[in-house]
Amino acid sequence: MKSPLRASAMISLLFIGCISFASHAYMRGRVKNQNFTVVSDQGTNLRGITVNVTSSVGNAGSVSYWRQAADSGFNSMRLGVQFAQPWQTNLEIAPKLPWIEQAVAASESAGMYIGIDYHDISGTEAQRPYDFWCAVAPKYRNKTHVIYEISNEANYPYQEQEALYRIIRSKAPLTHIMTNSFSVANMNLTILVDRQKKISYTNASVAYHPYSTSNPTEILRLHAKYPCMTTELTPYPGLNDWNIMQYLNGVTTDSLGWVRWHEQQGISWWLWGVGSANAWRPVLTYARRDGYMWQKDNYTSAPAVPFGVTFKGGADTIYYGDSLILGWECPQATSVAIDNGIGAVSALGSRKVIPTSSTMYTLTAQGPGGPVTSQVTVTVLPQRTPENPTNPVAGLTYRYYEGSYGIVPNFNSLVPVKTGACATFDLAVANRTTNMGIRYDGYLAIPSDGIYCFTTSGYSGTRLYVGTTLVVDNSSWQGPGPVIGFIGLKAGKHAFHVDYYIASGTPSIAVTMNWAAIPNSSLSTNGAPASVGSKMPVEKQAPFYLPRQKLLMVGDAGVKVRIVDMHGRIMAAPKTAAGAIDLSCLQPEYYSVTISSGSYGSRNMGIMIQ
Repeated sequence: MKSPLRASAMISLLFIGCISFASHAYMRGRVKNQNFTVVSDQGTNLRGITVNVTSSVGNAGSVSYWRQAADSGFNSMRLGVQFAQPWQTNLEIAPKLPWIEQAVAASESAGMYIGIDYHDISGTEAQRPYDFWCAVAPKYRNKTHVIYEISNEANYPYQEQEALYRIIRSKAPLTHIMTNSFSVANMNLTILVDRQKKISYTNASVAYHPYSTSNPTEILRLHAKYPCMTTELTPYPGLNDWNIMQYLNGVTTDSLGWVRWHEQQGISWWLWGVGSANAWRPVLTYARRDGYMWQKDNYTSAPAVPFGVTFKGGADTIYYGDSLILGWECPQATSVAIDNGIGAVSALGSRKVIPTSSTMYTLTAQGPGGPVTSQVTVTVLPQRTPENPTNPVAGLTYRYYEGSYGIVPNFNSLVPVKTGACATFDLAVANRTTNMGIRYDGYLAIPSDGIYCFTTSGYSGTRLYVGTTLVVDNSSWQGPGPVIGFIGLKAGKHAFHVDYYIASGTPSIAVTMNWAAIPNSSLSTNGAPASVGSKMPVEKQAPFYLPRQKLLMVGDAGVKVRIVDMHGRIMAAPKTAAGAIDLSCLQPEYYSVTISSGSYGSRNMGIMIQ
C-alpha cells in the first residue's frame, strides 16, 4: 500500500444472508510454484484479501470470518501484521504474537492458506523485521497452510532481501517465502530480482503491487522468468484506480481491470482494502458478469498425494556452534526415521540439530511401494581464530581516497591521498564529501566464542571484512541500508576493515555488531599508519574534479591532459600550480578527460561542467 488514506477503506465485517460453511476442512498441503505463479495443493491460483492486525486481532481471529471468505470463493488471506508508523504507533513485536497465533488457527480451521506479512511502508530499519522473523518463522514452520512474506514495500537493498530470506529459510526449511513486495510494477523489477543470487525461487516467489503502474510489460517480463503474484490489488470502486482503466477494454464502469487481467494471465492475487463481504462482493459480481469467475476450492477432501519424501535443511553451511533446522514431509508414510541419533519421527515435522562437524543426514520413510530415502548435507565451518596483536594501539587507521568510481572500488589497486588515525568510523577525516572513499583498518575485540551479526549502513556504499572474509557487502546500493552479515568468531582481537565510498549525497556511515554500535574500547590498531609520498604514478592516483572551483586536480604537474567535448572536439584548458587544470573556460557540457604520463600510462574520467 502507498497511502495511509486507504486505511479508511477497511470495512468492518457484516454478515448478510444465510451462508453455508463446510462442516470440515482438511489440512492444506504446501503451496507450490506452477506456471510461474503460486498455486494451492489443488493446483488452483491463490485468491484472497488482506486483513490487518493493528490494535487487536479483529476479524483475523474469527473462524466464521475465514469460512465466509472461503464460501465466497477465496482460498487464502494475507495477514498484514502492522508496523507501518502512519497507522501503527505500537511497534513492539510481542503483543502481536498472540494475534498471529489466533489467525493461523482460524485459517487452519477454515481450510484456507494464510500469508503472514511483516507490514511496513518504505521501511529501511532491519532489526525489527529480523527480530520478527526470528520469533515467527520457527513457530509455524510445520504448518503447511502458512506462507511468509518478508516485508511489505520495504526500501531495503537487494542484499537485505537476501539476508532476511536466508534468516527465514534457516528457521523454516519448507515454508514458501515471498520476497520484495515491490510497491510499483513499472520499474525494472526483473533486473532487481536478477541481483538476488542467494535466493532460491524453487520454493519462493516474487511479490509485487501494481500501484501507479500504467502497463503490464514489466509484470509479464518478471512473470516469464520468476514465480510471482501480486499481494496487493485495489479493486474496489471509490479507491484510487491507479491508471488501470485501459485494461477494461473500453468498460469504464468498474475498477476491476487489474483483477480480470491477473485472471486472464493466470497470476495469483490478494486484494487490499476489502475487509468484509460487502466490500469484496463487487469483485465476485464483476467476475461473473465478465465471464472470469473461478471455481472455489474443495474444502472437504484433500487431493490424492503419492508416497514420497521432502527433506530439507534450513542452511547448507553453518559456523561451528550454530544450529541447523531439518524439515521433512512424507505423505502416506507408515514410519519415518533419521540417522545420526535422531531416530523415529512423525511423518511431518522439523528438528533443530547442532552438528559439530560436516554431516550428512539421511531420512528413510517406509510406505506404499517400499522405502524412500533422502539426504541433507551440512558443512560446518570453523570459527575464525583471532590475530591477537601485541602492543595494540587504541583506535583505527585510515586510508583516504578521491575519485569517481560509482560504487565502492577495490582500494587495494589505488594509492591513498592521505593516511592517518582516528578513534572510530569518522568521516571528518575526508577532505570533501563526494567522490571520496575511506578504508578503516584495525582489530575488533570479540568477548566470547560465537556467531556474530554485523551490519553496515550509510550513503553511498560499504563493505566489511573480517580478515579476508567479506561479511557485509553493501557496495552497490545508493541508500541508507543497513545490510546484515554473519560470521563465527573465537574470542580475541580480529583484524578487520571497512571500505566506504560516496559518489554524491550526504555522507553517513554506521557499523554495528549484534545490532549495537561498536564501542571505541573494542577497536585497536597495531601501530601508526604509514605516510603517503607527495608524488605517485598517475595511473595510481585518483584525479578528481572540484565543481565549485571548476578545477581538475591531477596531482603531478608533469602529466598531460586531453579534454574532448561531446562532438569529439579537443578542448584547451590552462594548467595552474600543483598540476591542477582550470576548466572555468569551458562551456557547460559533459567532457571526456584522459590524463596520461609517458612513464605510467593513462586514466579516463568524465566531467560535467555546469
